[in-house]
Amino acid sequence: MNALITIGLLLYLAPGLFNKSWTTKNLSVKVRQHSILSTKNNVLPCTVHVLSKFKVIKILWLKDHFIKVFAWPEVKDISSDYVDRIKFVDDAITRQGTYDQNEMRYEETRKLKADIAISNPTADDEGVWSCQAILNNMEYTAATAEGQVKVEEKPVINGIEIRGPKADYFNEGESVSILCMIKTSSTYTSVKWFRNDVFYSENFTNRLDIQSIQRKHMGVWYCMATNKVGNTTSPKLSIQVNYKPISCTYKTVYYRSVGEFLRFECCYNSFPIIKDVSWSKYEDNEWKPVKSDRYDPPKLSGTNMTSFFIRKSVAESNFGPYRCIAHYNATLEFHDKIQLYRRRDDETNNVSVMNTQGNHLHYVLVNYKNLHKI
Repeated sequence: MNALITIGLLLYLAPGLFNKSWTTKNLSVKVRQHSILSTKNNVLPCTVHVLSKFKVIKILWLKDHFIKVFAWPEVKDISSDYVDRIKFVDDAITRQGTYDQNEMRYEETRKLKADIAISNPTADDEGVWSCQAILNNMEYTAATAEGQVKVEEKPVINGIEIRGPKADYFNEGESVSILCMIKTSSTYTSVKWFRNDVFYSENFTNRLDIQSIQRKHMGVWYCMATNKVGNTTSPKLSIQVNYKPISCTYKTVYYRSVGEFLRFECCYNSFPIIKDVSWSKYEDNEWKPVKSDRYDPPKLSGTNMTSFFIRKSVAESNFGPYRCIAHYNATLEFHDKIQLYRRRDDETNNVSVMNTQGNHLHYVLVNYKNLHKI
């Protein structure tokens, strides 16, 4: 007589309620009614009670009523998706004992295990699973238990996306959202965000909102979704933020004598990176364009660009204020002022430092003792 019993792998809820058995005169099969498979819990239990002298000669596991996934003792006709993926957890079926001719019986009740372990369970393994035991009596008495199996996997992430006013870049101050594209059917308990491989934040949704994006947010981002099975990391995505140039020029006061070599350095940090700058000198109450005596290619370091202005031999007319001009776009220009002074015999060095507000303070060191602010 066949029995219909629900199987599965959900949480271990009220065993008395969710474990059922079907009993015939000679045989009983007991399975869990609901179960959840995962990489950490991949066992489907099936307990067989033999209530007579007969032995179990066959165990058969089916998926969705028709797919043969495991059989004992033979292994033929197994679905290719399950060959070498399923095995007995215990060998109790193969240790059924010997029939006692004198007593004309086995032990009154024999409890045998037919649990199977499924390697690397995935969502494709979800469905109705059946455990069937067959005796070697004249009627080949069989009992079957079947039920629903669900698989819980690590979160599946299909990618990472940016939502904002533009798809490829952002300007400072714009609102931007980053989405961790977690598969709809995946469960997760938290999502962590990383920038340049450094932890940034953690929340419980798949969305990170940046109300006002800044240059500090530039870099390579990825997300990590976690549940009780494990965690999954998304592919990486580069975020670029356009921001206006800021000066990184470290020296803005120079001292030379007539005939000496001179090279100004002018530095800007920006994105997109400034390609080059133009130079001008203040003469006759106006700023006039000037050209370098020699072209030295700009030096690039990260998002810093350093441009150079050369005078091979300083002339009397070269002293005075200069500007290096960064052309950010058609309407925006940024200026750094540089001053060239005539060297005096009692001036042996000059120093340029930056205060905490980012403003340059320039000093002349006189005879290494007296420091005078200019």
